[in-house]
Amino acid sequence: MALATRPVYHLLCGMALEVILKAVLAQRGQPIRAIHRLNNLADEVGLDRSDAERQLLRYYSEVLYWAGKYPTPKDPTDGKLTDYFALAVDTLTIRKPLTPGALLAQVISSGVDHWESFHALWQRAAALFVCAGLDVRVFVKVPDTD
Repeated sequence: MALATRPVYHLLCGMALEVILKAVLAQRGQPIRAIHRLNNLADEVGLDRSDAERQLLRYYSEVLYWAGKYPTPKDPTDGKLTDYFALAVDTLTIRKPLTPGALLAQVISSGVDHWESFHALWQRAAALFVCAGLDVRVFVKVPDTD
């Protein structure tokens, strides 16, 4: 994926997860709060996540605030922007020392934001949404557990 499209991809991934999680809440008749904190929403619907997925949801939540439909969040500060960039580096990259104990390191992708990882997480969230009279597993390819 080209570098210029990656921020858009992250924004759309975050929005897709937010929508499906809020859809599950709405279907259950639970209140939908005006938040973008994806880990909080995932907790509310009971979506199990690995530590890497929790970190990715934390990053996508920040993307929704910093790269959303408005030019800046409601109360931006230099410190919050620095924290956002640090979270991006911590989430999306891994430092691989050139040699054991070396000061120099190669920074490589962590892979946590690759399509396969996102899609698996989205599928699990979508499996919690029950369409009236429609087996949603047909659309999200959730294995049959019967």
